[in-house]
Amino acid sequence: MEALARSREANLLEQQGRIADAERLWREVLATGERFAGFARYRLVNLLERCGRVADAEREWREAAATGDNLARVQLAVLLERQGRLVEAEQQWRDAAAAGDPRAEERLAALVARRT
Repeated sequence: MEALARSREANLLEQQGRIADAERLWREVLATGERFAGFARYRLVNLLERCGRVADAEREWREAAATGDNLARVQLAVLLERQGRLVEAEQQWRDAAAAGDPRAEERLAALVARRT
């Protein structure tokens, strides 16, 4: 329950423009490894991207992907694709597809088709 309360508080802090405080709370929720940790990672990365901290956002997705988090691989692939880093994105799509994500297979096929 504490992670849910912290998540709500972090959301409120974001709405109030208290970005550093919101980031701190999202990181605290993420560190708990509890039920809302994945949600906290998504919100943290979204916050980092909105603040122009794309390198920090990428680092968060890469760390999660390295632990086998397939959703993180997908999100990393999307981020890399948006930056035009198509070779790197393709590898993430391949890894996600190999882990059984059917959406990743579709996105990989679309990316390969665009590159050829």
